[in-house]
Amino acid sequence: MTLADLDPDAVAQDAERRVVDHLHRLALDVGAEVHAEATLGTLRAEARALTLYAQRGLPVWDWTDSGMASAGLLSVLAALYSRAADADLDRTAIDVVDDLDPSDDLGLVLVAAAARIRLDQDVPVTARELGALVGLTAVRVRQLVAAGELRATDERPQRVPAEDARRWLASRGVPGFGRSDEDEEDE
Repeated sequence: MTLADLDPDAVAQDAERRVVDHLHRLALDVGAEVHAEATLGTLRAEARALTLYAQRGLPVWDWTDSGMASAGLLSVLAALYSRAADADLDRTAIDVVDDLDPSDDLGLVLVAAAARIRLDQDVPVTARELGALVGLTAVRVRQLVAAGELRATDERPQRVPAEDARRWLASRGVPGFGRSDEDEEDE
């Protein structure tokens, strides 16, 4: 399954289900009842918007810049992963995203959304993050780096400079990265 194939409503429902399951487990541990319905509407909307953002970029929902998308990512992460609400939110959220499995639909959305945020902020991305946006494995992206199709740093993990990543994504027709957007405007 690639990012483009995902149904934003299904991803949002999955995020909601995971939070409710987690809350029920916590409630059982302390002998409490869970009444989370009131806040789940916001989580569902943010998870849906995050999926759309990961798939096509801005604008989505009421988000007009990468800072708003970043706040949405942090909100969803905070609901799903307790580490995401630590004092150093930005660093901890990046750590959480770095640990997610992009073969899982929700993990794929979170990794791809984080990659878009980094690219919007002109921050280099890893092969794993770039692969999440385009539907390739990190191994395949590293092969493309080795073949010279992409430039990357020598650090571990390798990182593709934001400008190169955006240009490469545009050449592959990934929405929100230029060429495909210009084609849509011409129609």
